[in-house]
Amino acid sequence: MARTCFIHIGLHKTGTTAIQSALHRFNNENLIYADFDHPNHGLPMVMMFAKRPIDAADAAAAANYAKERSKIQARFDRHLKETKNLVISGESISTRFDQAELEGIREYFSPRFDRIQIIVYVRPFLDVAVSHWQQRVKNGFDKFQLPETRYRTMIEPFMQVFGQENVVIRPYQRDLLKDGDAVADFAKLIGLPEATLSSQARNPTLSAEATALLFAFNLFGDLASAPGNRRDHRVALAKALRQFGTERFTFSPELAKAAVDRQRAEIDWIASRVGIDMTGRLPEAKVVFGSAEDVLALARRHMEEARSLLPSEGSSAGPVAKFGGLKLLLSKKLGWRQQQAALWRLAPGPRPNRNDSSEK
Repeated sequence: MARTCFIHIGLHKTGTTAIQSALHRFNNENLIYADFDHPNHGLPMVMMFAKRPIDAADAAAAANYAKERSKIQARFDRHLKETKNLVISGESISTRFDQAELEGIREYFSPRFDRIQIIVYVRPFLDVAVSHWQQRVKNGFDKFQLPETRYRTMIEPFMQVFGQENVVIRPYQRDLLKDGDAVADFAKLIGLPEATLSSQARNPTLSAEATALLFAFNLFGDLASAPGNRRDHRVALAKALRQFGTERFTFSPELAKAAVDRQRAEIDWIASRVGIDMTGRLPEAKVVFGSAEDVLALARRHMEEARSLLPSEGSSAGPVAKFGGLKLLLSKKLGWRQQQAALWRLAPGPRPNRNDSSEK
């Protein structure tokens, strides 16, 4: 029986989490979903095939990496000894590897498989702009600009290494997916019968108010000198704000047009591959962000309300309450100098008047 290795390179907001959750620990007579304890295989793939998966300056991490990599390779080797088709899915695969590393992936799998097929779902640029920026804010992003979606930069290297005929690009649009569902569509691509998988997982979406507060935290969180792990503080804040606020947000038409103009070459490239317009459209919402000041203004309006959700100063519930940057953010109105210090980091964005020493 011809054997195929399916490698799903999950892009942002294309049903990746749902696909991975539906396939986690799947194993039948013809196909197995790679078993690495977690449904997202991005980290095992990076650990196995990236030249520099960790910071070489961290000796402890380097020692642990060698140990973990040997475990990962043992699992990969075990899968290679199977006679079944193999499915790998990772959210970082599309951006983490250069051409030489992709060639290493091909050389590792090709001796045991008759075919290596790359599967990628893509969404129109503006359709995903809001959720893409929000996700980056959750990850610590402190710039007010629509994130780029480099379709060609991400996908073309896979075409060059694995062959254009082995790269399946599917537009993520409900009317084009099987049964309007990414899980059902993916199941069909890998040869599973209908209704074999069920779609359950969904990535939670933060409100406009919660996103604004996180953005402000990313900008102002390091203005205080209190110690602590800033990533842990941000994650704890995002968790506390999960049910906070009710509004959705969108971007201004002017901001969207400028972003589309910058992305035009990438948008046209992917459109030529899938045969539909990939510009997309922004979602409609009452809250419209046209600048960083709009985001910070919304954050300021909800600071006191949000503060009630956080642990008290003496609580042992986590690091959030003890972090000076967060207290600065939520306990008093942000002064003009503090705003301008943060706005200096924005690109594009307004620039402060250094000669103005007044507080507004």
